[in-house]
Amino acid sequence: MIRIVLLLSSVSTTFSLPAVPSSGRSPAESMSILTGNQDSASLCGSMVLHQAICDSILLSVLTPSNTMEYVGGLCLTAALSLLATYLDSVKASLVRTRCARFMEQDTISSKDSSSPVLALAQKVRWTIRDKTVKAGLTFLSVLLKYLTMLIAMTFNIGLILAACLGYSLGSLLFEKDDEALSIAC
Repeated sequence: MIRIVLLLSSVSTTFSLPAVPSSGRSPAESMSILTGNQDSASLCGSMVLHQAICDSILLSVLTPSNTMEYVGGLCLTAALSLLATYLDSVKASLVRTRCARFMEQDTISSKDSSSPVLALAQKVRWTIRDKTVKAGLTFLSVLLKYLTMLIAMTFNIGLILAACLGYSLGSLLFEKDDEALSIAC
């Protein structure tokens, strides 16, 4: 690795290439990150997997300065992913409820279609209110998922594991076994 860095530095001086803007680290600091000889503070904001407590969590005011604040950031990350999974299950429940209401009102006979699920999907009519609620739940769920993704993009192992834990717990607590039926409607 050192040979490559030295070779590249000699090429840039030979051909007078413009300096590439760096991440604010000196070449020695960059080399210490590559070789693993660095302290955890130098890893904050870097794009390598690390375990440091100084990464901002979505906003600069949410930068932990001690272990308790970092644990709070872990809990926030897990809560965001848990809430996103909950909203997905509420949306699926809305769809299941709507389909069940239709099934009670109009019995589907096997003569109408070869597939009762397809016949149901064609006959269910969504009201404007139902569509608005479903769209609002989708918006909030996607927003929370993107915020969780941005937190995970800090490459902080603790935050990534907290997001995975939140999604796993949400799946365990909120998802029903009959989710496949809701896709038809």
